[in-house]
Amino acid sequence: MGIKHDYPTYSRRLYKLAKSRNFQAVETLLEYLKTHCVHCKETLFIGLIQHYGKAKLVDKAIELFHNMGSFNCSRSVHSFNAILNVLIDHGHCEAANEMLMSCSKMGIWLNSVSINIMIKLEKGDWEMARQVFDEMLDREIEPIVVTYNCQTGFLWKSGDVEGVKCCFKIWLERGRRQMRLLMFTCRDEKRRIKPDVVIYNMLINYFCKEGKTAEAYRMLIDMQIAGCYPNTATYRMMVDGFCKTGEFEEGLKVLNAMLMSRHFPRMETVRCLILGLLDKGKVDDAFFVLEEMKKRKKGFDFDSWEVVVKDSCTSDRSVSQLLDELVV
Repeated sequence: MGIKHDYPTYSRRLYKLAKSRNFQAVETLLEYLKTHCVHCKETLFIGLIQHYGKAKLVDKAIELFHNMGSFNCSRSVHSFNAILNVLIDHGHCEAANEMLMSCSKMGIWLNSVSINIMIKLEKGDWEMARQVFDEMLDREIEPIVVTYNCQTGFLWKSGDVEGVKCCFKIWLERGRRQMRLLMFTCRDEKRRIKPDVVIYNMLINYFCKEGKTAEAYRMLIDMQIAGCYPNTATYRMMVDGFCKTGEFEEGLKVLNAMLMSRHFPRMETVRCLILGLLDKGKVDDAFFVLEEMKKRKKGFDFDSWEVVVKDSCTSDRSVSQLLDELVV
């Protein structure tokens, strides 16, 4: 009809074909683009490599990566990271290592994402992963938060809690000394990588589950000093942790800080705290929590009220005030 398709039209069609896993059609269309010298962008090949990976067609992904030049498209660290990730995700560790060894010959310089993928490759060996991390610093590649989360995540899943703690201490120390790698934005503002709320929450969660609430609380203070703000999950884990160890007054302090930060706990947490405070004879504190609930238009359901009242009665305490509150 005299209409000449442009590159965006071809790329959208290729994405749709790859998403539907019609790779035969993908290859046919790619061959057409090569024959007609249609200039293709790297982002197209990154998307196709990822789709090949999802379909477990690793060899096809490798072939496409190596053939990018025939489409008048230069390879960069971004497409390199895409193929490297596909190789590691599907257990092609030797091929991934070979790719890493040849990256300089391809004129590709690794970045922080490359290092994160390499850490995935060494996920079964903490010492090897740490060597990769040190190599990252030697190459003056700035770590990103994902780098820290990646390493702690592997250690956590393997049950190596001491490794997590050791890793965390190392990074904090590097943050004070070696890892003051500065970057400047367009506004020339300094930025330094620090552990984020995910890492702090992992440690707080562990300490609370182990009943080590003092260490968990110290971690909560440390993260705030470091300029990392707790989120709802942080506070909730701390309150639940104190309730678990019977330190209800300490739990109330954290709850108060939580409310001041405009966060609110789950109703199960509130109920546990109120029951604990009543059990300790801290009726005024229990009513403080109820008042705060009322201010925020939060309320117990019937079953929760029944548990609170029954617990109060069976503990042989005066519950007239509590019953008045229920009626109101």
